[in-house]
Order: sequence, then C-alpha cells, then structure tokens
Amino acid sequence: MPAVECNLCNGIGNPADYPTYLIQPLFEVMRQHGQFKAAWIFGPPKSAPPTAGLPVYYVLTLMDPRDEKLYLDFNIVAQSAKVKRCEVELSLAKEKDTEEIMKLFRASAPFFRAADYQPPG
Repeated sequence: MPAVECNLCNGIGNPADYPTYLIQPLFEVMRQHGQFKAAWIFGPPKSAPPTAGLPVYYVLTLMDPRDEKLYLDFNIVAQSAKVKRCEVELSLAKEKDTEEIMKLFRASAPFFRAADYQPPG
C-alpha cells in the first residue's frame, strides 16, 4: 500500500480497536530501533468490498534512514504475529516526502511515534 493511497483507507482511530496481538510485537521492534519514526494502522480501503474471511490490516511505517534488513525483520515479526487471525500488508512511507507525511499525521494518529521524532509542519 503506497503512502499515496492512504487517503483511500480507513484509519483505526480508537486505540481500543487496534489488533493488539499484531500491534504489540511491532511496537516492541520499533521502539528498539531509532530508524522507525512513526507507524499507522489502517483497515481495508473504503472502496473495498466487505470480506467474509480474515480481517485485513495495513501497516504504514515511516523509517528514516531506511534499512532494508531491519524492515525485512519487521515484516517477519508482523507475519508471525498475525497467527491466522488476520492478513497484514506492510509498506513504507516516503521518508523525504514532507507533504505526504504531514497528510498522514493530519489524517490519523500513528499507533507508534518515536519520542525524539518531530513531524514536519
């Protein structure tokens, strides 16, 4: 899910609705590595038809600087955490696209934000 498509997704605004079995292990990885700046979780795009199967979650991560190996490890944690309870799709925000990052922060509160990260704007 590229960052430009986030406006088509449903943000999960209430933390009580977060799939904690998925969010908690991801949060632990992110807080241990300074490259992770923020992360959002979204439900399916508003235009997607309802599914009878597992729920689908989209996790969008802001990472700066990007680290492909660390992001692969993050993906493995996500795939392991879903344990037949959901489907999860991961993507990276464009870390140098200030306008897109500002849109993300305006659209939905991240479930993770590094203590030392100040969003643009």
